[in-house]
Amino acid sequence: IMELKMEPNEQKVETISVEVNAFEDGLNQTLISLAQQADKELGNDRVRIEIIENIKDIYLKQKYLLRIKESLNTFAAL
Repeated sequence: IMELKMEPNEQKVETISVEVNAFEDGLNQTLISLAQQADKELGNDRVRIEIIENIKDIYLKQKYLLRIKESLNTFAAL
């Protein structure tokens, strides 16, 4: 992304956007799986806490991806 600030390139922006979207889709699938696991582990608090911590990590990654996507949209507008 830093390179794009110096030298805007539509093709690189598109390539990075595709990679970010694919990574985001993977995170969403993992999130769905973790949520289903958490629902199944109602009686096991230790396991649920581990799952919830993993869900929190995914949330933070999604926030970071959102910032990357916003940056890419800025470059796409240039």
